Amino acid sequence: MLPLTKDQNCTDVNGLGEGLMPIVHPVEISQFKYNPTEVAIEVGDAVEWINRDGAGHTATRADAPTFDTGVLARDETSVAITFTTASDARGFEYFCSPHPFMKGRIIVTLPGTNRASYTQSAAEAQHAHRDSEASKG
Repeated sequence: MLPLTKDQNCTDVNGLGEGLMPIVHPVEISQFKYNPTEVAIEVGDAVEWINRDGAGHTATRADAPTFDTGVLARDETSVAITFTTASDARGFEYFCSPHPFMKGRIIVTLPGTNRASYTQSAAEAQHAHRDSEASKG
C-alpha cells in the first residue's frame, strides 16, 4: 500500500494518541462502487475501505481534508482515516484514482447532530436555496 497522505483535518488512527479510539465506519468497494456511497459520521470518527473487487481501487480526496488510501488489492483494508473537522451538508466527496467515475461522500457532523438530516437531497436543497438567495441580492 502507498503511504497515507493527509492534511491537518485527517489523521490515521495511530496518530490520535493513546486511549483515543474512534468509531470506525467500514465502506466496502464492490462491483466498482462504494457501499455505502454516502456515510454520515461524527467528528472524531474514522472510515476504512475494504476492496472486494479483483481490480485495485483507492479512496482519494484532493481537496481539504486530503487523503489517499493508496491502491487496495482484493480483500485489502485501508488504514482508518479519522476526520477531525465537520463538513457542510454536502460532505467530503472522494473518488477512486484508477476509476474516477467511482465516487463516494463522507458527511462529518459535530457530536450530537442529527445525522439523518445530512442526506444528499438535503444538501442539494440547501445549496439550491443559497444559490437562489445569492441571485436575489
